[in-house]
Amino acid sequence: MAFRVLCIDDDERELCLRETVLQTQGYVVFTATSGPLGLDVLKHVIIDVVVLDYAMPEMDGTAVAIEIRRVWVRLPIVVLSGHDISEIPPPLLALTNGFVDKGAPPGELFTALKKVLKKVTGRGPVAA
Repeated sequence: MAFRVLCIDDDERELCLRETVLQTQGYVVFTATSGPLGLDVLKHVIIDVVVLDYAMPEMDGTAVAIEIRRVWVRLPIVVLSGHDISEIPPPLLALTNGFVDKGAPPGELFTALKKVLKKVTGRGPVAA
């Protein structure tokens, strides 16, 4: 069974690239260009892990993470941001399960996803 990943990021180009890269690793990928759209996806699709941007207009990553934790308490969240981890608000980091810099090689995101999925499900993803 493939893991379902929801990527929430206001940068459509980043989302398209991330979707392609994650699909090559066997993930089923859903995307949303805003926090509210991402929360709507969560209402209609069973998701195994969320990859969340921090800096977004309308509803930033912290607000999205707060809402996810309110409704989907155990859903893993990995922050993927162009901001340095020292710039990410501590409340957001406390609500999430991992952090990856957008400038990092894709392998770092794969590692973060495998780690949180294994911790939550007891099994890691299998590459296609």
